[in-house]
Amino acid sequence: MSNLASLKVPPPTTPRYTGRSDVLETTRVPSGTNPRDFYLKQYTTMYGPVTSHSEFVPRHMVEHLMRDKKDSALSVKWRNTGHDTITNMEGALHTYVVPLVPVFIHGDHLYRSGIHDAVYFPETKRFFKTVQQARRAILSAFIQPDFENSKVLMQVAGLRDHPSIGKPLADDFKILSANEKQDDTKRAAYDEQLRLHIIHHLVQSHSLPSRQTATPIALSDEQAQTFLEQLAAGNLPDGATNGRAALQDKFVVQRSGILSLELLFTSALHQFRNELSALECISATQGYVYTFDPPRIFAQKLDQSDKLLNRCMAAALRFLIDSGVQFTNMRAFAIGDFSDKTIVGVLKHAFAGQPHVVVLSKYDLYPKPAQTYVPPKTGKGALLVLHNNSDAFGQNIETEGPSSSLDGLVGNISSAAASLHRQHPRLLEHVF
Repeated sequence: MSNLASLKVPPPTTPRYTGRSDVLETTRVPSGTNPRDFYLKQYTTMYGPVTSHSEFVPRHMVEHLMRDKKDSALSVKWRNTGHDTITNMEGALHTYVVPLVPVFIHGDHLYRSGIHDAVYFPETKRFFKTVQQARRAILSAFIQPDFENSKVLMQVAGLRDHPSIGKPLADDFKILSANEKQDDTKRAAYDEQLRLHIIHHLVQSHSLPSRQTATPIALSDEQAQTFLEQLAAGNLPDGATNGRAALQDKFVVQRSGILSLELLFTSALHQFRNELSALECISATQGYVYTFDPPRIFAQKLDQSDKLLNRCMAAALRFLIDSGVQFTNMRAFAIGDFSDKTIVGVLKHAFAGQPHVVVLSKYDLYPKPAQTYVPPKTGKGALLVLHNNSDAFGQNIETEGPSSSLDGLVGNISSAAASLHRQHPRLLEHVF
């Protein structure tokens, strides 16, 4: 198992992104032109991503996940249509593969009346032509923990009638071909291999018990949230040396079944370790203001939407900080708290050991009436980190309309889709 108590060290060839997000820049995008369409026409000239992945995700699997998404996946996962190439458990593995790209974004995200929209930036003149302005930012194409239905992470974290004994993949593991995956029996056996591989790496005992064994000791949802909040505040139970040890063999009851709380925590730990390892490197020149929108759509199978996952995130961040990790280049951590009004306080406790990081509601960065980005004092001159809240199965950032999801909105108003183009010549140039 990898050392999860530290950030990873990216290769020295990993690029550093420059610029700042608190000023607008003149672009070459003409007035009235869709930014995504403009940048896609020249995708081969755009930056490719820096991609940070967990050690247990094979390198050739990273390439498969980055290149072989279907055009669109709205509320669907694997479908046996003869065209899908990413199975449900491959999608689960994508949770631990985090691409980040520098982007020009042409407006600030605004969510109102259930619709994703933007406050678009004023146009300006460039060589006597009217063009659009944009903000430099970093887009994290972080794959959100997928509990939208029971087919992805619910299959990994959920307990079954019999124990699940984890088993790592063989060194010569081969990805099934698209044709082989159309065979239901062959695909089911393949996905079970991947499920047990993930369990092996996310659970300290390398296995999960049966639901019958865990039922007497499982925590309620409220108890689990309280326990995670205590860990985020640094309050460890007697005998526990750290938050990860405290969560060993902990389970939580949901209406959809009993889940491994340990696995949920370790999953968050991998995700944020991957992402923040890259961010600390690529934004070293001027620092970054981190923002995060918990996506309720991907938490539909959990009892209280995203609250449990939010607290797993807070406990994971506290574990890293207590382990001696310094988020040297992070200037602020801002979370969308519209559905979870206490999470900012929980995160403030988690960041108690990093006094230079301002923890606040994301909406404080977009004050009314203008609702455009205003960094905190510590974030002046820094790069803004945004998320598009994608799933693992579709290239929605390239194909979806602007109003139905954050993925579609960010795609339409930025250069991100061009940098993440599935045939980008440098899509896999910086992978660690």
